[in-house]
Amino acid sequence: MQENIVHENRIQICNYISDNPGSHLRKIERDLNIRLSTLRYHLNYLEKNGSIVCQKQNNLKVYFASGKLKPQEKTLTLLLQQKRFRDIILVLIDFPGLTFSQITDRLSIGSSTASKYLNILEEQKIIFHEKLGREKKYRVNDEKSIIELLKTYKKFMADMSYEVRTPMNTIMGMTSLLLDEKLTPEQKDFVEAIKVSGDALMAILNDILDFSKIEMDKTELEIQTFDLRSCIEDALDLVASKALEKRLNLAYIIDRFTPDAIIGDPNRLRQILVNLMGSAVDFTEGGEVVLSVSSRPSGSLYEIHFAIRDTSSGIPPDRIDHLFEPYSQVMDHLSESFNQLDFESYSQIDDSPANKFGGTGLRLAISKRLVELMHGRIWADSKVGEGLTVHFTIETEHVQGLSPLVGIQEQLDGKRILIVEANTTNRHILVLHAQEWGMNPMITGSSHEALRLIQGADPFDIALIDVNTSEIDGLSLAREIRQYNKSLPIVALTSNSQRMKTDLFDGSITKPIKPTQLHDTLTSVLAKETTKAKTKVPIEAGATPSSLRILLAEDNLSNQKVALTMLKRLGYKVDAVADGMEALQALERQHYDVVLMDVRMPKMDGLEATRIIRQRWRDKPIIIAITAYALKGDRDKCLAAGMNDYISKPIRLEEMSKLLGKYQPT
Repeated sequence: MQENIVHENRIQICNYISDNPGSHLRKIERDLNIRLSTLRYHLNYLEKNGSIVCQKQNNLKVYFASGKLKPQEKTLTLLLQQKRFRDIILVLIDFPGLTFSQITDRLSIGSSTASKYLNILEEQKIIFHEKLGREKKYRVNDEKSIIELLKTYKKFMADMSYEVRTPMNTIMGMTSLLLDEKLTPEQKDFVEAIKVSGDALMAILNDILDFSKIEMDKTELEIQTFDLRSCIEDALDLVASKALEKRLNLAYIIDRFTPDAIIGDPNRLRQILVNLMGSAVDFTEGGEVVLSVSSRPSGSLYEIHFAIRDTSSGIPPDRIDHLFEPYSQVMDHLSESFNQLDFESYSQIDDSPANKFGGTGLRLAISKRLVELMHGRIWADSKVGEGLTVHFTIETEHVQGLSPLVGIQEQLDGKRILIVEANTTNRHILVLHAQEWGMNPMITGSSHEALRLIQGADPFDIALIDVNTSEIDGLSLAREIRQYNKSLPIVALTSNSQRMKTDLFDGSITKPIKPTQLHDTLTSVLAKETTKAKTKVPIEAGATPSSLRILLAEDNLSNQKVALTMLKRLGYKVDAVADGMEALQALERQHYDVVLMDVRMPKMDGLEATRIIRQRWRDKPIIIAITAYALKGDRDKCLAAGMNDYISKPIRLEEMSKLLGKYQPT
């Protein structure tokens, strides 16, 4: 009896892999509902007896039925990830027998580039040529197999999207919920760092996982209103640790005429800033990296000008133009690293400025493309030995409104502040903010000078001390100050890694200096108030337990917990089920206004459940896809099945609130 069960399981696995080539372990486990340990045992057995074959794609094992994977397909999978190889293969599938000159004309590539790629494809027996006179006519080997592999690769990327987004949803969701709690300033910094890094990771994954976005020409912007200063500070946080490791001062300054809120794509702008500042940090061995932001009206729009200045050794003027090679040229450089398909890194084969500036020219090429999408331009200026400055502009609309940090601040107006900071740039930034808010700053880079000023006739209301001053360390300086003035509030200016647990200081501010944190800390210390608790996310108008009744269909318990907590926090009454079949049963029992439907679930997936719901109940209830599938076309599939809307994982509290607000009864 046991042997029959084992035999049936193995037949089931073989049939599944035959119908779903390129499936990986977790996918097979989930779809067939087989224990992981049991599945591994069967897969090892089937692989050893030759029923299936296994290969690695991006370090993930995937399985094919024996005989369906040609020897060159592993090589081809790697090649298909490169645009030029893919273009040549596709054009030869559509137009078999093209000559060399016809290929270069159709693809608009140079003859040397085309020759290089064609030679690699011929060496790997992916294509072959026929010689007719002086002409070579190229054709694809085993065209049917290659077309199938193209489909498999795209499916593989979709599965990767699902596998990455599912755990990321839990991480980002729990982070969002945690930020809504009462945290200490230090805890809040930690959680916000997780959130910022998670957002940046998802932006990168979106490019990697979306098959259509591998072609940079098809990248789309997500336009929204956002706070420019917050976007910049998020980018700074992502490169701050690397700057700290290299003992570089990292700072930014925005002129007072630059709008606070603008309309654009905050994720893409942050990506550009992280790419360029990260590259500047990599390229600089000592000194600082400083971002300056200014703006000017351009008709009905604003042109925002960003300048990233470093103190590196610089680049000769005649090599500046090579920094921002077109994306396609960088991909051409990458192909030169193919040595018998041993994919070495670009940095090992190229010592161009673009490569040295950040380890690879790809970051700079992508930044150039994104800047152009934002109707801007990018350039650089440098002198050998005097550093490098990279400039870029974007064109944007601005949103009317004045930042609360602009102008005289009532709590700070007239206060005398002593600023002790060794770095000239940081001193300049701190003085500008203090004067903007109506304070009377006294600045020095010397600890001895600071002690002399403290002992002077005019008392200070507050002191801001860099704990890394060169003559006397910050702790010793604070102790010296306390001998002369025991009541003077002292705020420490520290790096991210330094935690001031001494009672010598009344507060602390971390570098890079952020105006909001500076303002709040000075105000709080002077007013002898504790840090204000984070404002809760407001419940949407009408979102009471009786206004909208929601059914959540989600099989992953961690993701279910995140969604339930978010919905209850927003004031909604919600029930949860684990698959599409249970969702139908729940709808039979009672009425729901909204169904949040996961797409991939056991027994019955979200798309099939939606089709049945539309057959039985027509246009009610509202069905919103909530899914880890987020590739181009996934939204269309959901809408075609009868869903009303779509939200992709990882889900954020603000996005959930805004989405459900659309369906509130009027």
